[in-house]
Amino acid sequence: MLFSVDFLGENDDMDLNQYETEWSNTENDQYSKNEIKKNYEYSEPFFDQDCVNSNICMSVILKIIKKISNNNMQPPNQSSTMPAWMNALLKTFTGFSTHINIKIFIAKMIVNYPESFVPYANSWYIPLVKFIASGEEFNDGFTYYLEDLCNLLIKWKESVNIENNSENRFNFTNMMNIIIRFSNVQDGLSMKVIIDIINEFLNKFKEFIDTPVEILYTFLKSNNDEQYNVSTINLAIQILASFVSNDIPEYNELNMTTSDSYPSENEFYSVLANYIQFNHKNIYEPASEVYKN
Repeated sequence: MLFSVDFLGENDDMDLNQYETEWSNTENDQYSKNEIKKNYEYSEPFFDQDCVNSNICMSVILKIIKKISNNNMQPPNQSSTMPAWMNALLKTFTGFSTHINIKIFIAKMIVNYPESFVPYANSWYIPLVKFIASGEEFNDGFTYYLEDLCNLLIKWKESVNIENNSENRFNFTNMMNIIIRFSNVQDGLSMKVIIDIINEFLNKFKEFIDTPVEILYTFLKSNNDEQYNVSTINLAIQILASFVSNDIPEYNELNMTTSDSYPSENEFYSVLANYIQFNHKNIYEPASEVYKN
């Protein structure tokens, strides 16, 4: 298997032998990998096929989780204690020594079958926020995988109660920094999708998130560079407008002492002012609105 974890805890006597042939793939197996995948394909609509889901362990584990969840006689709520198997899964997901591939797998598993995890969203929310914030370890752009994780957190945002403390503000700001940094390296996603995701998080967690001044300044500072274009500039201004519309100051000096490339307040507003007279309407109009505020 991709990873080993006690899904059931110590108090569950469920017999896993019934699944043995589903994850057995030795040289003596009567089926090839492709045949096993075909025979045990998880065909329900929410099971999106991609490189993570194509792992033969995914369908088996989802079936186990679904069976365990269906055996729960009383519907849990946010104050319920997590079952032992989920505690073990969370411990693995948050473990410092856990390989990133295992974390990728677990996160995708939650996306595939969130129903079992919704009642315990308070326990999973910050670990998933921190996982997205570590996106440079497993992503090279704003991929559909990252979009799915963001949409999961957006769906859960009204059912969680996150304490406003320095650690959580740090985690949310880092997550937003990754989302915005990757927003300029898109995997077929539209700008509107990314802006909508940013707005959803800001609408709920604006007290937790600071404007990523240095990232946006990098997007804006030179439209002559080959890596920058009208789309990049527009994206940066639209993102900045999202922060302003949520009453988050467009400029801060939070990381100035730790970065040699951090812009001064004058540098930041000067580069923004340049776009007020830009020759594209979708640039100069939002730039003017942001600058006026």
